[in-house]
Amino acid sequence: MKEKSMIEYVPALKALPPWKESSMEEGKKVITFKKPLSIDEQIQYLHDTKRVVYNEMSVLLAKENIYRFNYINVITPFKHLFAKTDETGVPIKENGKHVYERDVDFNEYFQQFKQEREKYPLLYKSLLMFEESFNAILSYEVIHFYDISDFNKFSSFINTLLSSLHQLPYKQTAKDHMANSIQKFSNELAKYNSPYIFFDRLTLSELVTVFRCIDNDLQLKIFNSLVNQRCSIGYYDLETFDSVLPIIIQIRNYVCHGNSLEVLCMYYSIKDKMFRSRSDRRRYRNVIKRILKYE
Repeated sequence: MKEKSMIEYVPALKALPPWKESSMEEGKKVITFKKPLSIDEQIQYLHDTKRVVYNEMSVLLAKENIYRFNYINVITPFKHLFAKTDETGVPIKENGKHVYERDVDFNEYFQQFKQEREKYPLLYKSLLMFEESFNAILSYEVIHFYDISDFNKFSSFINTLLSSLHQLPYKQTAKDHMANSIQKFSNELAKYNSPYIFFDRLTLSELVTVFRCIDNDLQLKIFNSLVNQRCSIGYYDLETFDSVLPIIIQIRNYVCHGNSLEVLCMYYSIKDKMFRSRSDRRRYRNVIKRILKYE
């Protein structure tokens, strides 16, 4: 039996704003979100607002893929590839909406999604190898350099990190975040009564915080060890390596949580729909390429 046209089986939907403010009875404002759409409604919404057609991939299969992988992974990251853009690759809005100058088959979106996700197993493997080596080398060198053999010496180590942090040339918001992490370390150590287990349990973000706050000569020694062990993800300059560590953390978290790297590369603020500069996008993509080559 011939499949019905999508136009027939669900009414057209108006494009909805991402959020709006509405007043509550007591006079307070509450943020309301887009109305949740059923899978059928999402399929129709794509047709009505983004000129998505279902020729190479049927409506039925498109619905299955949206349900299994989610609109936010299959569609949202790749809208900019099919919309009209300015010279920097940022979508142009007319009357508050993106402009689509041609019909786009749903399969074109899905192929972009597949190509992205095919990289994730290798990215995951490479990131895990890096994190393992970074943790092992850093923890060994730090424990011996600061002679962390009791709680008093660990407390002295924490004070050294905090003192060093104030002198680092990072944004205050970043330094505040790092300080909050460091101030939790004593309670974390108390859970294990062992500096070896404590360091082994640190997240990549926490490891980077420690790395950035330790003695400069020790930092260089650890970095050179990573280079000699071929564990520096292809970076041979400490300053450059340090500058990409926050990007590596973000990539690691996106991959491990199944989030779209295209979103990470394109958006400076997904909340405010602020795009990164072209050079910043290129920088993120280059780090991903280096991680893919790291084995």
